[in-house]
This record gives sequence, structure tokens and C-alpha cells, in this order.
Amino acid sequence: MKKIYVYFFIMLCLSGNIQKSYSQGKIEPVPQVQSAKYQVEGSLNNFIKSYFKATNDHNLNEISKIYALTYHNGDGLTRADVLKLMKDTWVSYPDLNVNSVIKDIRVNDLYATVETFDKSCGSSVKKSDITNDKGLLENESHNIIYLQKFGKDWKIITDKVLYEKTIIKFGSAKPLKISLFAPEQVLAGENYTASLYAEIPDGLVALGSITREPIVYPETKPDEVFRQVNPATGSLERFMTANTTNNNELATASVGFTEMTEDFLANPELKLTGMAIILTRVNVIPKSQFIPQNNILKIEPDVEAIKVPEKINNKDLKQ
Repeated sequence: MKKIYVYFFIMLCLSGNIQKSYSQGKIEPVPQVQSAKYQVEGSLNNFIKSYFKATNDHNLNEISKIYALTYHNGDGLTRADVLKLMKDTWVSYPDLNVNSVIKDIRVNDLYATVETFDKSCGSSVKKSDITNDKGLLENESHNIIYLQKFGKDWKIITDKVLYEKTIIKFGSAKPLKISLFAPEQVLAGENYTASLYAEIPDGLVALGSITREPIVYPETKPDEVFRQVNPATGSLERFMTANTTNNNELATASVGFTEMTEDFLANPELKLTGMAIILTRVNVIPKSQFIPQNNILKIEPDVEAIKVPEKINNKDLKQ
């Protein structure tokens, strides 16, 4: 059930802006359970339905009531950050909608965990200045939301994205098969390879760029260097090193499709007919900084473990 809000994250629109996208949507009914858990599961089911309805209605007022004031997620975003990003995304993608499938619900008294697979889509409100059409966004993700009950109400206290891929297409790129592959998680500071694969129609030349960027807010924009995508294999790869600041990151690819035309003097020139931006989440595993110091570590004894003196002086007894 997660908020894909999280993290359709950083959308490079053709204007060069980076957008973040989130969303929610329809869900499969939560199976009712027997015994005392019935009331708990029932309230959770109502919460989930209300949550997705408010998100697909783009009702920021209702959404703000669902997040705990202390909310803080695995990417370091606070409640205020998430609400602002949702608002900005709904402005940029007014028809953004998601279908979610609940895979698991675990309840532990006042706490609950909801695991979902989500797919969403939407179109940008603005047209590209280059291709003169609206961008088409598609996202899929695997998410976990952690809830806590405050009185009668469930609220989101944190969440985590296990897997996520997002693509935005413009112009001639829309019907083409385009993918970006990267490991779902790596150790901080370790090397990994990101691979772009694109279908290249006859008569077109594809130019691509692959970068990585930490998931932080405000966002950062990496420098891009475009190279020709191999026309024989339709592939482009880049060897990268994960950050050492323990931030999750995005492997990001941009690919443009050009065709050869002539200007008014019959000189050859390239015309950009389509473009796609692909984002793949790479979760970064922190390296432990713990250094054991056995010569310093002290373990306090339990009160019951304190020894009674083995010998008692008779003089003490007489006293």
C-alpha cells in the first residue's frame, strides 16, 4: 500500500527540472480475520481505503491527517517534505493514479505493517517544448508502510521502499521498449553497473546518458554526458560507485531519439523526436562504524548476582 509518493522521485522533465512523484490508488479488499483481530483488521481496512481514496482524489488536507507529526522515512524525508512533494507532484501530474495490491498485513497491538505492490501512471500537465506533447509517467514499486494507532486512528510513522522503477516518455519514445537495470541494493562505497537497453527504430539514432544521484531533499542534479547507444545491441552501460554518505540513491538514464533531416540550405542536421527518463532505485546498505573495545567494555552485574561474604566474623554477630 505504500505511497508511491515516495519516490517516483526525481523526474527530470525535458525543461531540465527534476520532479518527484507519488501516488496511491485502488486496493484489493483486505481479507477479514477471525477472533479479536477482526476489529483491528477492520479498522486497518478502512484506513487503507480512506488513504488511497484521499490520495487519488489529491486531497492534501485528508492526507496530512494520516501522517504522524513525528513521521520520518528511510530516505530522510519528514512529514513536511512529503506533503510538499505530493502537492508539487499533483500539480505536475494532475491525473496521477495508482493501483495497489496488498501482499501482507501484520498487526502487533498498537502497531501494524502493510506491504504492497504498486503500479501507477499519469501524464504531465505541461507539454515538452521539444516534442510538443505531454509526458507519460509509469511507475512500479514494492513498499512497506509502518503504522501506529493513536486513539482510534491509525497513522503512518515511517515507510520503506524495497524496489522502484519509474519512466517518463515523450514523443516517439512512447511506444518503445526502454529499460534501465541496476542492483536493488549495494554496500556503501561499492561499485555497481547500470545498464540501459532501448529499442531503436530504423532511421533513428539514440543518444543516452547514465548517472546516479542520492535521494535527498532538496534534490541534486548530476552532470550528464551523452553518448550514442550501441545501434547493434541497443545498450549503454556505466560503471559507478555508490555513495559513502549512506543515502539511498537513484540510477538515472536519459535517452533521446533523433532522426537525420536537412535545414533550409539542405545541410544535414539531427532532429530530436522523442525522449525518455528512467529511474531505478538503488538502496544503499550502510557500513557499520562500530569498533569493539573489549578492554573498555564493562558489564554491570545484576543485583541478584552480588555475592554475600563467604565468612562472617563471630564478633560481628554478637554486636
